[in-house]
Amino acid sequence: MRIVGITGGIGSGKSSVLKLIESKNITKINSDQIVNNLLRVDSKVIKFCKINFDVHIDQSTKNFAKNNIRILGDGSPKTGAHGNPVIFLNPTDTNGTLIELEEVK
Repeated sequence: MRIVGITGGIGSGKSSVLKLIESKNITKINSDQIVNNLLRVDSKVIKFCKINFDVHIDQSTKNFAKNNIRILGDGSPKTGAHGNPVIFLNPTDTNGTLIELEEVK
């Protein structure tokens, strides 16, 4: 069995590749979907995340600055698509990957 990870920036074609894989009846595992489901329904996962990662975006921006990771824009959180505060990390500081962080209330 061969395992392949599909990664890439916004607009790089990840969704197109996954649709092609699905059309060929190749088994795929959507880790984003699995994690989203776990965070919504599994109380142990939710508790673990709250204990280890329950930090407000405002606090995390200071930690990124200390570690020379820049935030896109003016550095302050913006309202994202779900109405929650979001920030985007500069891809040049994160191995070419655009990372969005959302503070879910």
